[in-house]
Amino acid sequence: MQRLRRNWGSSLLVGAALALLLGASACTDDLYASCSLEAGSRCEDPSQTNISCVEEQNLQCETQVCARYEGSDPYCTTTCEVDDDCTAGVCRIFSPFGSSTGYCVEESDA
Repeated sequence: MQRLRRNWGSSLLVGAALALLLGASACTDDLYASCSLEAGSRCEDPSQTNISCVEEQNLQCETQVCARYEGSDPYCTTTCEVDDDCTAGVCRIFSPFGSSTGYCVEESDA
């Protein structure tokens, strides 16, 4: 009976570890994926060709940040402090309203 309990405990531990691994791998990283900006916002205006702006609380992005960098197509991004914070990208300062927050920009758009 003790042997059965020991094996059962090991099986539960292995099962829990496997569930965590599968759960973590199911999460997608949507950094630089396309997103839509709020209709009518300054950031969404296509006539603003060189604008860099950010919309936070955007539910299309895991990071909840959708941005345009110098008129690029809107994309999901995240805050950063240095280039190493950005996978396949660089950290750029977006300066709307005097803010000095950095956001990741894909290298092809930087």
